[in-house]
Amino acid sequence: MKLTIFNFNKMLFLTVVVFFVSCTQNNCIDITKSDRLTKEAKQWIVDDTIGNRVLTDDKGFKQTLILTGADSNYFENSTEDDCGNSYGSFSYSVQFNTSMMPFNFTVMLNTGCYIENEYEEWPGFNMEFMITGYFYEGNQDPKTKSVKYDILNNRIYEGNGKSELLESYEINGITYYNVLKIDFYDSLSTDDIKTVYYAQRYGIISFKNRLSQTFWVE
Repeated sequence: MKLTIFNFNKMLFLTVVVFFVSCTQNNCIDITKSDRLTKEAKQWIVDDTIGNRVLTDDKGFKQTLILTGADSNYFENSTEDDCGNSYGSFSYSVQFNTSMMPFNFTVMLNTGCYIENEYEEWPGFNMEFMITGYFYEGNQDPKTKSVKYDILNNRIYEGNGKSELLESYEINGITYYNVLKIDFYDSLSTDDIKTVYYAQRYGIISFKNRLSQTFWVE
């Protein structure tokens, strides 16, 4: 098996790593399944109509959830197998910042192809959730934590955390459908973000910190 790694350094704190796996003998790309999974994965892209939103916490304090840095790339024929097939891949990233908190959220979506005997080792349809904390007291460097989520098998396959795919999630009287709940086990600070709710088409809709404080978009 041959592995090629492409690195795209978009910003100082963000590195997108996309894995392209070429097939071993008798392992063929499942084109039909790859097409279906690509279509399903792209449902996690934030709609162009979604911009900055008001962010409220359970104490009534309001700030702004700022959406920045949405970017996407397509790579044609990035994977080839020994059966004469080739398949492209797609990457998408988006960032969220708050106007009053020292945290940055980065979400990266990658699609590749489905090869049955190799998918468990290299999940080609995945999302990475990264939180960066900027703590300026004592001139501390930014700290990060992240988990990688396997879209097909609904599991965290890298990083310290757990995931739950919710059919629906209601907060502040609004119901969202197809919501991914990510719990981070690692901690960056005493008031660090512990849980993130990410909805298809909307992106981050809510999160909770380690002080049991809940934030949501209006």
